Amino acid sequence: MTKQTKLVDHFAKVNDNYTVTNCQNGYVVEVSGQDKDENWINAKYVFKTFEELKDVVQDLAWMPRSLTKWCAVLS
Repeated sequence: MTKQTKLVDHFAKVNDNYTVTNCQNGYVVEVSGQDKDENWINAKYVFKTFEELKDVVQDLAWMPRSLTKWCAVLS
């Protein structure tokens, strides 16, 4: 039996960028962010199916962000 790990179990906030790597037998997602104590953490998750990958990307889209990017326009 495989235990499914949720990002919210480890991350309180995630960075805007994450990496998805296509492997021969699945997918690897690398995520950085902060835990509930605001410590910086990195993690890699392995998924066997596209459905699992789709679920985690959807979770990433709705999670709070670690950093706020401010863009300034110079004139």
